[in-house]
Amino acid sequence: MARDKNIYFGLSLFVMPKNFPNTKGEAKIIWIDPEGNIIWEFNKAYPTPSDPINPGEKKIKTFDTPYGRIASVICFDMDFPTFINQAGKKNVDIMLVPANDWKEITPYHTNMSKLRAIENGFSMVRGTGQGLSLAVDYNGKVLSQLNFYQTEENIMISDVPIKRAKTVYASMGDWFPWICIIGLFYIFGTAFYKKKII
Repeated sequence: MARDKNIYFGLSLFVMPKNFPNTKGEAKIIWIDPEGNIIWEFNKAYPTPSDPINPGEKKIKTFDTPYGRIASVICFDMDFPTFINQAGKKNVDIMLVPANDWKEITPYHTNMSKLRAIENGFSMVRGTGQGLSLAVDYNGKVLSQLNFYQTEENIMISDVPIKRAKTVYASMGDWFPWICIIGLFYIFGTAFYKKKII
């Protein structure tokens, strides 16, 4: 199909071994290029506590296309700012996220992932089974959304920017918030010290 349609194709899978659930499975995404070659596979790095899957390598992979630099992680992986900051450091333009939620955490879990797009300056498309699918730009502006529980529609279409925005967090990671906290303590300490002298 990738060859016939001349597209990049991301295939999201849950792989179960023969003796599942005695042996844990894998949640993965496989990317295929327009020539039909497998670019790479990524296994979910941070399984949710109830997931019967083995965690994958905690390393974000990317590939370059005419549409920008692409990366993918899976669902719960987006909840880990330091992990997703790898994408910011690798200058990812678009993050494509296969996911699956449930009614009680919809739309909150998807909305949390917008923060990772803003922090790291990439556009994000999160396709969510049984939850809120969302496409946002690098400012967190919603470009398209589709709620599994509010529509019978199964297809979401969106145009997203193909160039990233530079952000302080993408280059400095958690150092920037720590510098801000230290600076805040310094300001409070200086003000308190001066008040005590007066």
